[in-house]
Amino acid sequence: MPGSGLIKYALIVAGGIGSRMGCETPKQFLRLGNKPILMKTIEVFYSCCADITIILVLHPQLFDHWEQLCSRHGFSIPVKTTAGGRERYDSVKNGLLLVDDNSLVAVHDGVRPLVSARIISDSFSLAAAFGAAVPVMPLNETIREIKDGQARVLDRSFLFSIQTPQTFSSTLLKQAYQQEYRKEFTDDATLVEALGHKIHFFPGESRNIKITRQEDLALAELMI
Repeated sequence: MPGSGLIKYALIVAGGIGSRMGCETPKQFLRLGNKPILMKTIEVFYSCCADITIILVLHPQLFDHWEQLCSRHGFSIPVKTTAGGRERYDSVKNGLLLVDDNSLVAVHDGVRPLVSARIISDSFSLAAAFGAAVPVMPLNETIREIKDGQARVLDRSFLFSIQTPQTFSSTLLKQAYQQEYRKEFTDDATLVEALGHKIHFFPGESRNIKITRQEDLALAELMI
């Protein structure tokens, strides 16, 4: 692929405790098929790019649990683990400390285990060419904005849902994370855009879902 000479990183963000799942087990550790969701996510990146460096960002209180799961499942893919922070911003910033300059880094949600090799490959190729690449999906439902009791229909032909991996030149992303945190920084792309750098958007896939609720897990089970 283009840019194949650049070192590649996958920065897997799994720092949350999964409160929306309504269960004691953090969502990234719930089983999907025969193993935890997080392991399946890591396996996709490793199988797509065997030379990739995988960085896992976890809540510090979950380190021991993760090590126990790896032992129980015989999970031997090399992973560098680092501590997450209060906000996703802090977690990604911590992970970037382990990333070299002048490389490519794909930032991915740990609970998106059904990401395809095609999306991963495209994200690295396009990031090498444009500096920043993000997969998106068009919205199919009618969308209304409801504010102060007033509602209006939005033109969905201009609206897209954002997926991960969001992949960047590591030098560019590190520069973006030198900015002070603001609440509108909801993902990595918004930080990069704040520098004035244009994002290259490319087609995502409907099966690249983020598992945050029980119904998402049930859907993912059907997909595999």
